[in-house]
Formats: sequence, structure tokens, C-alpha cells
Amino acid sequence: MLGWRTFMPGYLFASGFSRAWMACACAILPMTVIASPAITLYGVVDLGLYYNTVSRHANSLEPAVNETLTGMTSGVQTGSRWGINAVEQISPEWSVNVSLESGINAQDGTLGQGGLGFGRQSTLSLINRQYGSLTFGRRSAMAHTYLALIDPFAVSGSQAGMGSSFGSANGVRPNNLLLFETPVMQGWQASIGYSFNTGFTALYYDESASNMQPATQYFGTRSNMRMVTAGVNYESGPLSIFWAYDAAYGASEIETPSGQTQTNKNKAVPRAWMTGGIYDLAFIKLSAAIGQTIDGTFFGQGAGAGGYTPPLSNFSNGADVVFAKGVRSLQYGLGLTVPIGDSNKFIFSWQGLQPRGTLNPINDLATQNIYSALFSHSLSKRTDVYVWGSYGNNFQTFSTAKSTVIGSGIRHLF
Repeated sequence: MLGWRTFMPGYLFASGFSRAWMACACAILPMTVIASPAITLYGVVDLGLYYNTVSRHANSLEPAVNETLTGMTSGVQTGSRWGINAVEQISPEWSVNVSLESGINAQDGTLGQGGLGFGRQSTLSLINRQYGSLTFGRRSAMAHTYLALIDPFAVSGSQAGMGSSFGSANGVRPNNLLLFETPVMQGWQASIGYSFNTGFTALYYDESASNMQPATQYFGTRSNMRMVTAGVNYESGPLSIFWAYDAAYGASEIETPSGQTQTNKNKAVPRAWMTGGIYDLAFIKLSAAIGQTIDGTFFGQGAGAGGYTPPLSNFSNGADVVFAKGVRSLQYGLGLTVPIGDSNKFIFSWQGLQPRGTLNPINDLATQNIYSALFSHSLSKRTDVYVWGSYGNNFQTFSTAKSTVIGSGIRHLF
């Protein structure tokens, strides 16, 4: 009745045409309410305290480091976030889905993903039960989508997540993505997508430019960094396996240190493939992944627990994608999840990153190994407490670079 009473004065004093329009609106309103989409509001807040120590001997590339930090971090088990999901069934075969998801640095209330309002996901999808779905917007590339399903740390936990070695799966979320996904057919599903402008920063290693290039919005189809992402997934009973491929194509125009633009002469095309899977035996989950990156790197992950810039360097120097001919790396990882009773869980992961190609002969580089473990105890269906630790050796393949982090936290899902 409140809505009707609010509406009536405007109706009484309106013109004849306006009254007719309002009457039509009243007639349509009940149908609109009935056809309104199903809307879900959800989120996760994951906060913890940690102690982190990092060190590195001096070498020809970097000075010595020996520092410690006690602090607070967000998103060890699961990245803190909140989101809205809306689904409308427009016919028996067709539906529309809207997903808006915002990452949160819960320790200080700032937005994740570089401060974007809905940096984790901002998509609209047209879905057909028979032919699949077509998604527009910003969302995870396929390597990240699949690895998050088998990594015990769900590609979270900073250095503990397998994204520390599998850069192409480390939170790679291209903007302006058009993604087609088939329906699931006898356990199989395939996906392929193209980003018209990724919004990523870049570092082009060649004789003409080595300064970091910001995300660009030039007018020109090839003037911005583009990306192809694809994958295949198979699920049957306790087994799930996947294959993923990503490739980045450099912008044809780049900025000079003086702020001018010039033609990009770098012809490298960073590409990454990975394959992996998980087997659920009920009393234990086993997961494994292996991959290779060619002619560059993707999204180097920092040491420690996140929230602060560590003094240990990574190969990308802060750029999202590095374009470098001949630079290669091999990545691999193993995961273990063990439920202990109804309320406890233990997880463990080991991951490696091995420099290859033109990086292999450099004496100051070595194979990275990271060992991580976490124990959690459920207080309720939506809240748990946990302790975790992670040790990284030859971090980001810099010889003698080490990062050790231990901590505890609490996570709540809503």
C-alpha cells in the first residue's frame, strides 16, 4: 500500500497522457515482478596475522637482503570478496546471467585487483542449454579458472598458491573478454575466448624498449595488448582433468620514457600451456599440474603473505606480462587435501619453477621450490580458523632468495 499511496498524488495531478502511461505501467508492474531475476549476494572475509622473513645473498643481479615483517593479511585460504549474481530464465532454453564480484583487501578495506570496482569479475552471459554460453566482460582466463579447482590453496595465500609458479594462472583476468563455453557433454567441456584489450601492463625486452608499459586504451585494433585463452575440462566421478592455453599479443604502439609513442618492434608472443587434474578418494584428494611458458612470463607472484611489497625481486619487475624472445620456464606442482573428521582439514602443496631457454645459462638463477601447509578447524558451516606456513627457496628463480611465512587466521563465508 505504501507504493500505491506514494504513486497516487502524481497520478491525480498528471495530464491525460501521463495518466494513461502510468496506468500502463501499473498493468505491466505485476508481470515485471514475476519475471524478476533470481539475485544472490555472497562473499568471503579471510583475515590473518603472519610473520615473514626474507633473505638473499648478493649476486651480479641484486644486492643482499635480510628482513622480517609481522603484519596482517587477507585471503590466505580464499581471496576476500563480495559479489552479486543475477539469473533470469527468459525461455525454457535461454537464460541471462550477470556476475559482479569485487576483491577486498580486508585488512584495510581497499579494493583488490588494482582498485577496480568489480575486479574479480564483471560479466554478462547468454546461456543456451543446448549450445553453451557466450560471456562478455572481465573474468578469469581458463588457466586460472581450472587451477583454482585443484590447487589446495585455490591460487590464494600469496606464495602458498600455485600461481607463484604457474604465472598464467595467477589471477589472470583480462578485460574486454568474449568467451564461448560449450555445454557439458558426457563430462567434457571446452572454452575459447579472446580479449580485445587486456588492460595488463607490459615489459618488452629488446633493443628499443625495456621500460614498463602501462595498460593502454589506444584507438586501433592492434594498438592494445590482446589475448587468447582456451581450455578443455573433463569430469567423471572422482576424477577431474584439464588442459589450458593462453597467449598474449603485444601492443603495436608503446610509450617512450619521454611520454611519446612509437612502434613496438618486439615480436615475442608469450604463450603458456598447462595440464593437471585432481582425484578425490573421499578420505584424501590428490592433485597435480605441469606446464610451460614460452617467450616471456605472466603475473609474477610476490613473496610472503601479501599486503606489502617484499624486498625480493621477481623477473617481471612489476609488469603483468613480460615479452622476451627465448625466455622459457617449466612449472609443476602437487597438492594434497586430507579431511580429519567432520571439522578439520589438512592441506599441503609443493610447486616448482625451473628457468629454461635463454635463462638457463645465467648463474644467478636457479629452480624455485615452494612448500606450503595449512590446518583448518571449522567452528560452524560458514566459519573456520586456521594456521599455515610456507617456505620458498630460490624465490622467483633468483638463486639463494628465500621466503618463509607462518601465521594464523579466521575465515567467514556468507
